Amino acid sequence: VQLGSELGLRASTPRPGQGGVGSGRQNLSLEFSEPLQQHRGQLALDVEMIPAIAGFDPREHLRINRDNPRQIEAKVNLQPDTDYVLLVLWAQGVSGAELDDVIEIPFSTRERFLGGSIGGSIALSDGSTAKGEVTLGNLRDQKRVGEVNIRRDGSFEFKNVPPGVYGVYLTLELSDGRSVRSFLDGDGDGDPDELTLKADGNISDLAIAVSVPALPTQPAPGTGGNNADAVLAFDFGSAIGNDGLNTGQITAGEVFSVGVYASGVTNLIGYEVVVAYDAEKVALKSVQEQTSAEGANILKKDGGLGAFIGRIGSGKATLTAVILGPSEKVAPDGEGLLGVLQFEALNALTGETELKIQSAVLTDVSSISDSLSSTSKGLISGVELTTVLGLTIEPSIINANGTDNATVTCQVLDIGGVLQSGDNSTVVTFAASGGSLSATTATAVNGVATATISSGTAGTITVTASTTGAVDQTAKVVAQATSTDVSTGPAGPIALDLDLTQGDQETRRSATTPSVGDVVEVDLVAVSGALDAVGVNVVLSFDSSALSFKGFAATDIFNGGLPITVPGSGSVQISLALLGTSATKDAGSIGTVSFTVGSGFSGSTSVVLTSAEYGTSSGTQTLDIGSGGATVLFGGGAASGPSPDLNGDGSVGFPDFLIFAQAFGQSKGDAGYVAAADLNSDGNIGFPDFLVFAQAFGQPVSSKIGRLSKPIGF
Repeated sequence: VQLGSELGLRASTPRPGQGGVGSGRQNLSLEFSEPLQQHRGQLALDVEMIPAIAGFDPREHLRINRDNPRQIEAKVNLQPDTDYVLLVLWAQGVSGAELDDVIEIPFSTRERFLGGSIGGSIALSDGSTAKGEVTLGNLRDQKRVGEVNIRRDGSFEFKNVPPGVYGVYLTLELSDGRSVRSFLDGDGDGDPDELTLKADGNISDLAIAVSVPALPTQPAPGTGGNNADAVLAFDFGSAIGNDGLNTGQITAGEVFSVGVYASGVTNLIGYEVVVAYDAEKVALKSVQEQTSAEGANILKKDGGLGAFIGRIGSGKATLTAVILGPSEKVAPDGEGLLGVLQFEALNALTGETELKIQSAVLTDVSSISDSLSSTSKGLISGVELTTVLGLTIEPSIINANGTDNATVTCQVLDIGGVLQSGDNSTVVTFAASGGSLSATTATAVNGVATATISSGTAGTITVTASTTGAVDQTAKVVAQATSTDVSTGPAGPIALDLDLTQGDQETRRSATTPSVGDVVEVDLVAVSGALDAVGVNVVLSFDSSALSFKGFAATDIFNGGLPITVPGSGSVQISLALLGTSATKDAGSIGTVSFTVGSGFSGSTSVVLTSAEYGTSSGTQTLDIGSGGATVLFGGGAASGPSPDLNGDGSVGFPDFLIFAQAFGQSKGDAGYVAAADLNSDGNIGFPDFLVFAQAFGQPVSSKIGRLSKPIGF
């Protein structure tokens, strides 16, 4: 029976237990009994997909259907022969009504959903009727996959459960008002029993006996429980753990994260912390259990299976978490992460604004809860912009030989963009993602601060300039490969590949050396992150004397897209947009870029991916390009044919002639046969080889005659 104060889920696509759902790009939708609340574009919703779908973040990608405000939907890329569970953990409607239960929606891209069932009964030691909820947790993935209410007769059942290994957890409400948490532990080892459910399997005879604990000893008047002295703190640091940075220097428009930490906890099994913030200064984008930057949640510290709900409210964030089936074995002590808040600084952010702990309740394994009155604050200091920086790097391409330099020029401007030519005191700090800077700080002279940069490794280098009162500025310089060098390191999210087969085959150097007038092609590939993109924008750099841009054709992921190319001097900008649709794959080929080899080609040249962006429905995503896929090299390989430089001194001269003369007339297998002197590779050293040698005599091996690309016949 749905109460009037409850939010209901009326329909979903796919339906619970539905099989035969198509793989590839499919529509996912949820229809509630009323529209959901929104806080600066963020839905009051917590949804999780098991297993996770690459490129799909429910918090970011679920959007309201314009024709039906009660429905939210998104496009997802489903894998074939896969079972999925969509978990709706929490939602809040415009009336303030909240979803009463966790709702699971299992479905499959197999011909039919091979779900089974898990059920049983619960008996309390005092003979009372069990009331409360039963939670099903996947023990392999450490995720909860379902929650049902206990029936009036003390029984429960989970239907449409995918095959897997599960544990059963209980949250019981006793007649005296206490809440007791337990789990199925028939062998008494203190760990949840593992229930292995096969496809279409049925586990229906679980009998769970729960001992009703004696009333806990309440703290004496004036004292608290185990966590009364716990300390909460905010951390703006980006490293795992609490860095102790409770102040963040933030500029308008910046997205930043704040960790919420607790220390001095004892046998913690759950908490609810409410953080207040000024919604006129910052916008809360997400409330997360944990992140890769901050590390794991405190409730997972000792192997507990935690359930977390993050809620976004008007001017407040709520972090609620609990260990399912807690015991002293898994209840953590010490310090750890309670959650991560992600904000965006609004244009109104000036001066300072604070994050405050509005309320906090910490519960220990004895079910004693402590309400903390915390004075901890996180100070967000809005950086007042007094200066604007203008950053350029010339030339934009250098050779990756460690000696070629590019000049980094940073202009100091006022807010109106006027050069401060009388400024001889502003100190500018430079930092680079690679290469070697001549200086990391420079004092402006007549409003201009400079440095130089070089690199011994091929790839794209990002230089950042910063100073007090200004937003950091970045610019890029390309270190192009020389000789046989190619870029090293990770590749993606977008990369260059010389194998035109769809996707990234990681071919960064050509197998042959092209000639003047030849057309060479580069496969522009998405290594990751392309799913749901509506467009892409890249800039390629190259030596304009060796290559000239010829054309671009969209393929694979962006096949049918509308391209616009803007050639420049030694560069080309390629913009590609899909009309009325979006990319349905996360990785693959984007398009083929063709170049004509020019007269300035001297054995090797490179093409470098200088910058790249994905266009999405929510805006432009600027990508950090991995150095391993940023450069491709045409030519530059070791000589594939014989060389008349028989003594290897770099030129073809008289010493080589003496060696050749001694080997003349010999055949393969003869004692005097010198393979290097067999310049036409016919197995004999004769007059045809002499003609080739004579042409090369007196030449350096770097010339076309001195270093042969293939054997020459008579």
